[in-house]
Amino acid sequence: MSDNMKKGTILSLSLLLTSTLSVSTAIPAMAEFYAGRSIMEVEQLMSLPAIAIMLVIMLHPIISRWISQDASIITGLLLLSISGIMPVLCQDYDLVFISRMIHGAGIGLINVYAVTIINDLFNGNERAAMLGYRGAAEILGNIICTAIVGQLLSLGINWRYTFLIYVSSTPILILYLVFIKSTKGAAAERPHSPEGSEPSGEASSSMGRGYVTAAVFYAICGAIFVGMSCCNTIRIPSLVLEKGLGAEAESSLISSLRLGAGFLSGISFWRFERLLGSRLQPVFFLALGLGELMMAFSSSLPVLLIGSLISGAALSILTTSVFQRSAEWFPPALSDKATTAILVGCNLGSGLASHILYLIDQINGRMYMSFLVFGIAFLPLGLLTLLPGRRKD
Repeated sequence: MSDNMKKGTILSLSLLLTSTLSVSTAIPAMAEFYAGRSIMEVEQLMSLPAIAIMLVIMLHPIISRWISQDASIITGLLLLSISGIMPVLCQDYDLVFISRMIHGAGIGLINVYAVTIINDLFNGNERAAMLGYRGAAEILGNIICTAIVGQLLSLGINWRYTFLIYVSSTPILILYLVFIKSTKGAAAERPHSPEGSEPSGEASSSMGRGYVTAAVFYAICGAIFVGMSCCNTIRIPSLVLEKGLGAEAESSLISSLRLGAGFLSGISFWRFERLLGSRLQPVFFLALGLGELMMAFSSSLPVLLIGSLISGAALSILTTSVFQRSAEWFPPALSDKATTAILVGCNLGSGLASHILYLIDQINGRMYMSFLVFGIAFLPLGLLTLLPGRRKD
């Protein structure tokens, strides 16, 4: 029982890591409250935490020298909870701005360790399974939080109370204090890496020009896919209202089902990998473009929902493929550096989402335009990469 509780507690650390956009359903109500500010400034409050997360991840090698794993996770959970509910207590834009940055810093303190604690405590198939469950836990937490926010708004409750979802970090903190001890000893007892996986002198001193280029490429891919996902999450509520297809409740339902599609496609990634092989990414480029165009041109809620499901599933597969391809490309000695680079890229994409939307808004200011731009970009890309001679195994 205690072993299961320990595993459950470790997985619970990931439940709120991607919940920063869960309150995005409240954007229309927040835009009305902050009537003197632009829509970009309001949407920016959703993507701000990603900037702080990225900065903390980049500083992780320095922070880890001064703060232990336990202290980092505990501090992160406290910051996540306290700053998360700050908009409930004070709605001043500048204070909410600061609280969202602190919120992101708290998540950043947890983010890296949510993966490394699994690597430290588990091995072999058990480790692989736990890492898979961890990714699913991120999406599940986002689904639950998004659904709660939608229900609160549908009941007519003021938008500021939607931020109470972050109180859920308190029981996670209690579970961590009760069931998880410092993993320093466990890390020290981990088996030595297989022969050939230890860093060579050349690898440990420098990633090498080719590896740096590859790391930057994968980071950019992560930034594009996560950034698109954030843009969609931010804009779907406004798109629903613009098209007159519903209100906050319908927006929350679409967002929740979209996350569910991402969850199911994520746990099915390996089946798609085996089935499609080198065609995996081209096929899902096509699916992504199709889903985005369906949302852009939708005239009914079912069509918008179907497009959102297709897009959400495709982005989940494509994001997972970035980590999978990088794991195949980089030697074990450099995998941590590559993963850190990808995480930085993913959070950069998330943090820049509101600015990307602002740039796209310069075209005509309509909410459907971002979906149209993404669709036009990825549908041809999928067709081109499927052409003979353009695929690599």
